Amino acid sequence: MSTIPRRSASVVRRGVAGMARLVVLVLFAAVQVCVLTLPALIWLPEYVAAAGLTVLVAIPACRLLPALSRKCAPALYGGAIESPYLPLPALERTENGWYWNGYDFHKFRWVSLAQRRGRWFFTDPATWRDLCWLVVNPLSGGLLAAVPVALAGFGAFLLVAPLTAPHLGAGAAWYFPLPVGTPAGIAATVVAGLALLVLGLVAAPGAVGLHEAWTRWLLAPDERALLARRVERLFATRAAAIDAQAAELRRIERDLHDGAQARLIAIGISLGTAEMLLDTDPDEVRRQLAGARELSAAALRELRGLVHGIQPPMLADRGLGAALEDLAMDAPVPTDVEVGLIGRPDAAVESAVYFSVAELLANAAKHAAAKRVRVSVTHRPGALRVVVADDGKGGADFGRGTGLPGVQRRIAAFDGVVELASPPGGPTEITIVIPCVLPSAE
Repeated sequence: MSTIPRRSASVVRRGVAGMARLVVLVLFAAVQVCVLTLPALIWLPEYVAAAGLTVLVAIPACRLLPALSRKCAPALYGGAIESPYLPLPALERTENGWYWNGYDFHKFRWVSLAQRRGRWFFTDPATWRDLCWLVVNPLSGGLLAAVPVALAGFGAFLLVAPLTAPHLGAGAAWYFPLPVGTPAGIAATVVAGLALLVLGLVAAPGAVGLHEAWTRWLLAPDERALLARRVERLFATRAAAIDAQAAELRRIERDLHDGAQARLIAIGISLGTAEMLLDTDPDEVRRQLAGARELSAAALRELRGLVHGIQPPMLADRGLGAALEDLAMDAPVPTDVEVGLIGRPDAAVESAVYFSVAELLANAAKHAAAKRVRVSVTHRPGALRVVVADDGKGGADFGRGTGLPGVQRRIAAFDGVVELASPPGGPTEITIVIPCVLPSAE
């Protein structure tokens, strides 16, 4: 029985919250009406001037007001609406001094910039969808939001009607056609007002959901915009992956040149010296051979470390779970590892996850002052999910340092995302999601 009051309170809270959002949406629709009708009201006698001024106001408003609606979407709907516009083409200068703006060649830079901006604005389908939303939303979305508000408002008016009726003049004591001059009329008015108020509150969350669906239908990115954005992102991640690969090759070359190669040269010199002294100084030959043996052991250790940095043998032989457990044993912070995978991802994905987790463990020890770290690896249909959480001081940010941006670039090469939740004071939770289908899940 105790759950009934809690459920009722939850319904009331959701109704009141939905009603508050609907009031904001009604006010926003009223602003749209003012933007579209104010020029006509000012220039009412001159119809041509009124129409022209309305167009001049509507063109910039079709970007500003939808952008404001998208910015307010998390507070109004609980979820963000991404920008739907196609990328602005880059301005390039050719060898003969002309400018290419993605659409045409021009001799002068300012002409090329102006044409690029204009064609990008008017040829983007999202612009016309924004304009359609700007014109139609006051009627459709505004009406959808206004109905529950009107029901709740009129219901509240009927509830207070019996209190205000005695103070009104004669003939003004009739409200929605119920008389408030008799006890039966007062009771009927209160019951009707309460019913309308409850109906408005109950309908408010559903109306917000319908308004969100309508808004997303016009203001959210369509398939063309999503595809263009993905292509742009793939270009950027490909360039980042190529740069990272080149940097890794330079590191390997430097490590080989300064480490193993130098030791192998020293081994060759020691063996050559021993060969020359073999008949004349056996004691020196023994010393040279012992030094060569020590140098070969050191070179072998460096080569093993270099191979481990490229592809850990544990990862190649036993998979991601065993490699992460081995990594946790050597981590500077006590680390718990939970891996729930049936099957193995691609080798490239395993390598990216392994080195990303290694970087995050190093960050937890170096910057977060964490006492314990938890690593969880799971697979859901179509995606590999990795969570690295620590109990440190928090405050992690993608804009500081190179560790987290490096993890972002590594994961973005696989069309994955890195989500960060690190409030000041902690804890920190970093989630990596990579599109991935395990062989056993196909």
